Amino acid sequence: MHEDANVITRIAWSILGTVGVFGLGLGVQVCAQDSSGKDAPAATEPPRVLGLPVRIDELPGAMNLKVIEGGVVRQDEWLVVLGGMQEDFTASPSIQLRTPKGEWRPIGARMLEARINPWIVALGDDRLFVWGGYGGSAETELIQLVDGELLKPQVAGSARSITPPPGMDFSDASNPIQLSDDVVGLVVNDHLHRYDTGRESGWLEPIALGRSLQGPTLATSQDGTLLACGTDRSGGGVQVVEIDHQNSTSVAWPKGTEGSVLGGRLHRLPGGRFLLIGWTRVGTGIESGTIVIDPARRSVEAGPEFPLQGDRLNWISSQPVSEGVLVVASELAEPNSTQPTPRPSPVGFLIRATPEGTMRIWRLSDLPPRRRPMLIPHGRRSAELLGGYRFGPRGASMETTALLVNYGTGLVGD
Repeated sequence: MHEDANVITRIAWSILGTVGVFGLGLGVQVCAQDSSGKDAPAATEPPRVLGLPVRIDELPGAMNLKVIEGGVVRQDEWLVVLGGMQEDFTASPSIQLRTPKGEWRPIGARMLEARINPWIVALGDDRLFVWGGYGGSAETELIQLVDGELLKPQVAGSARSITPPPGMDFSDASNPIQLSDDVVGLVVNDHLHRYDTGRESGWLEPIALGRSLQGPTLATSQDGTLLACGTDRSGGGVQVVEIDHQNSTSVAWPKGTEGSVLGGRLHRLPGGRFLLIGWTRVGTGIESGTIVIDPARRSVEAGPEFPLQGDRLNWISSQPVSEGVLVVASELAEPNSTQPTPRPSPVGFLIRATPEGTMRIWRLSDLPPRRRPMLIPHGRRSAELLGGYRFGPRGASMETTALLVNYGTGLVGD
């Protein structure tokens, strides 16, 4: 029996995760272009170095509730896990808290809605802006949630509901990001929508983008300018829009690239560039990849390729770190006569970028056998893998402990 036919299908191929990207999407064939539309010089990439060494330590304590695909965020040295999918494959409304001493508190506060893979933005005053995700059950029906809530995770009963503006369809919204102490923004179709968490009425006047984006993703540059990236619904390919939310203006880059992307995550790199990680190409099937976006040249070009040892990736989760971007994923081996339905195996990558423009990708060696863990950076060159699941003689079982992954010790040529 193919393990993922039983479990990964249930774990929502249709979900676009908070830190992950799931198996939905269209492809893109990306060429480097500058703002004039001419081909830009190809970026030189140093040779890849495989086998970045890692050290694994198990952290004490365990979550009270077994969940995967939850939202996770740090808040004043506390760790907050919101929602997720339980052992019976249903969504959970629970909020789990780990103290700065590493102790898990009994479950107290809850979200208004049970949510798998919600987006989370940590605001001031111990508040969290929670948006989207999926409800229901992966065994029966998953329901996309197009609303949110504002809450204090340590205060029971503090959550209040946030609904889209009347008459608006938010089913294809970007990730939300914090614009100021109280204001959160997200791109929907052809506008940046802003929600003021300090106001009773909430929604501010939206900012027109001049382009309607499918599968948008949103990030903030060093000077506070926003970059929205997605597929131009009018047929313009992959499009980038710069947004000045303080002056309520936007500028679409003169020319997009051919193809389309869906289900990506945009991360700012050292030096001001951005890296989009997700499903970026299509051939015989959906392929994962990276795209480099350079605001200085207004260029979009293919990024470094993942050094795969198998056939492809079928799940990706990524987080920004000081050196660039850390990725954990599930890698699917090539089918063969002895293993026609190969097992996915966990793998990690460090995509390191310097302010000078060089970029190199390392493959992390010997990750523990946990699939789909929640990923969160933890200091320089370390990260936590929280939860996840593994297969044993009796099938799938969910983990409740956290692993500290230290990577890069003794790297040759670094």
